[in-house]
Amino acid sequence: MSDEGDVLGSAQLVARWNLKPNLALEPRIAGGWAAQDVLQEDVGSGLTDVETSVRLRYQVLPAADVYVSVVQECLLGKTARIAKAAGDSTTVTRVVVGFGLSL
Repeated sequence: MSDEGDVLGSAQLVARWNLKPNLALEPRIAGGWAAQDVLQEDVGSGLTDVETSVRLRYQVLPAADVYVSVVQECLLGKTARIAKAAGDSTTVTRVVVGFGLSL
C-alpha cells in the first residue's frame, strides 16, 4: 500500500533447469495488479501487466554468474488502454545482459 492508499501487487514464478554443472535455463513469468486506478502512475485497476522471460545463466565462480535474457512485457486491461490513449506501446521486447552475486 502506498502513502496515498493505493493498493498494488505483483507475483513472480521462476523455474530453474540445470543444463550442465555451470549452465542453467530459467523461464520466468510475472504479473501485476492494482486494486484501483492510479492515474498519476498510468495504472488502471485490475490485472495491469504480464512479463515473460527466459534467462540463460552461466556460473563463473561459486558466488558469481553472468546471464543473458529475452524479456517480453505486455500491458493489460485498463493499463493498456491508458498507454494506447497516450500513444505508447503496450508490448515491449528486450534483451538483458547482466551478472549476479550470491552472498
